[in-house]
Amino acid sequence: MKFQAIVLASFLVMPYALADDQGGLKQDAAPPPPHAIEDGYRGTDDAKKIFTDFNPNASLASWAIRYASSLENVLIVLSGMSNIEQLNDNMSYMKNFIPLSKDEYNVISKATELIKETIAVPCTACHYCTDGCPQKINIPRYFELFNDSKRYGIESYKWNYNDEKNKGGSPSDCISCHLCESNCPQKIEIVSMLKTVAEAFEG
Repeated sequence: MKFQAIVLASFLVMPYALADDQGGLKQDAAPPPPHAIEDGYRGTDDAKKIFTDFNPNASLASWAIRYASSLENVLIVLSGMSNIEQLNDNMSYMKNFIPLSKDEYNVISKATELIKETIAVPCTACHYCTDGCPQKINIPRYFELFNDSKRYGIESYKWNYNDEKNKGGSPSDCISCHLCESNCPQKIEIVSMLKTVAEAFEG
């Protein structure tokens, strides 16, 4: 029954969980599906390796969904899916659900600490923040550059920053309307972070 409820709810939610090609949060939209991190969650390559080294057959989405499902008093876990392959992946580990083991929790803790150390802004590049931005700022891209600069040095990314600015809409153009923050699934203080990014790259 639990598994059936999960699959049914996922199908009901799925049409509203997909962002368009331009990014942006649509009405009644949900955060991006966990499978999105398979395509390159910003700055998490090393953390991804921790998971794949422990279990190369488990998708990254499976770790996220099994973590939520292993919490006490959780009866239903909703997972947005974009294609049949993702549905089949979800079914493969939820049909006969096995809670996370102690070793698996340790793997998650290790990856979490690594992400905290290497990512200044926990942006998933869902682009929900860019929909409706009056200044047309490519917020995820600037956060990506800022995160990378923290790991490899800011001088290595100034060219990329200026190249993005030339396309229109830079962090220093932010007018603090806070529309982006109301759409952010990660609850990032975007306005404040854009100021930090602008100060770092523009001095």
